[in-house]
Amino acid sequence: MPKYIANIIFTFVISLLFLLPTSYMVVRSFAPTLIGYKKPIKPPVLNFKHIYNGQGVKGKIKGVYLDATYNIKVLYEWYIRKIGFKKELLKMYQFIKEDILNTNPFPNKVFKGRDGWLFLGDDFEDALSISLGIKRFNKKQIKNITRTITSHYNWCNQRGIKYYFMLVPGKHDIYSEYLPFDKPDQPTTYDMLSEALALTQIPFVDSREALISGKSKQLYYKEDTHWNGHGAWIAYLQLMDSIGQDFPFISGLSHREVFFDSVFNGSGDLAKFLNRRSPFPKISAYPVVSNAKIMKKQLKVPAGYNTSSPNNYEYRFRNRKGELKVLVFRDSYFTALQTLIPETFGSNVLIWDPKMDTNIIIKEQPDIVIQEVAERMIKKFYLINRALN
Repeated sequence: MPKYIANIIFTFVISLLFLLPTSYMVVRSFAPTLIGYKKPIKPPVLNFKHIYNGQGVKGKIKGVYLDATYNIKVLYEWYIRKIGFKKELLKMYQFIKEDILNTNPFPNKVFKGRDGWLFLGDDFEDALSISLGIKRFNKKQIKNITRTITSHYNWCNQRGIKYYFMLVPGKHDIYSEYLPFDKPDQPTTYDMLSEALALTQIPFVDSREALISGKSKQLYYKEDTHWNGHGAWIAYLQLMDSIGQDFPFISGLSHREVFFDSVFNGSGDLAKFLNRRSPFPKISAYPVVSNAKIMKKQLKVPAGYNTSSPNNYEYRFRNRKGELKVLVFRDSYFTALQTLIPETFGSNVLIWDPKMDTNIIIKEQPDIVIQEVAERMIKKFYLINRALN
């Protein structure tokens, strides 16, 4: 064998012998295991068959290239599926995955945090990267989405309708201490949008600080992406504070008029991703005395409506003891408020779609429009909503 070929092979083998143990010792110290797979993740099996079977000098060189390419690929696939990282490795890890390998750094549906907490990964709307600020809007996008929300406010205001924009923080944000790594100190889209909206006249309902202040009582589910009844109650109070500035006679429910009920039904969207039932109870907020009655649906479900249950598109409630009519464009986070809002207003129409539909507003003639969007849905909100004239 020519000497330079032997040197290539020797260098390659020595590099592997050095890098593999070193990598193992480094990643062993950082143990947040990503788990979006049903079976335990086995260590990668490295392949050297092309080197072994290569014929002649060209064959050996080609074998080194093919085996090195393959082994690097499987090592990194195993790394993201099995190994976690801390703050000091996060940017390096992101750079390798995105800029060098051109792959998603957080591909899993769900990953395991500390103390049994599960978190949504990037499989759904890049939820993890967005919550960490790794993926965020640029200044132009923030300006555009702020302009869109402002146009919604102006459109309603011109027609005598009060408009409120409600932004819901994700579990990654409120309970970041249970993430398997330290959250980077960098702005997120949520931060940037909140700052932009604070400079406008838009009634902006931001419950993040209130949720953080009250987080000693568990406000989000361990094995679900959503807040529980306690978290929804805090958000409800924040919403009613904002609405009360325009409608002082709408007081909303008091603490004495609400109770919390726990049911063990195995629910939990993150648990379902792992093909199992959650052992934790579902906690819901209910009025002590309910005056709201569910009414017959009146709207046609739009063609191509993308949800697992089209029946959820519209909910109507009537409360003879309430006043005003409220129309809500919402996502799944508003479900936990669905037991509270109808007890507050006389007529309630809840549309499971964060897109503001002016045709529905014209048809329903509400006094109040609430547009709610979860942190992880900001990108979708940006894409489906448009500025109004």
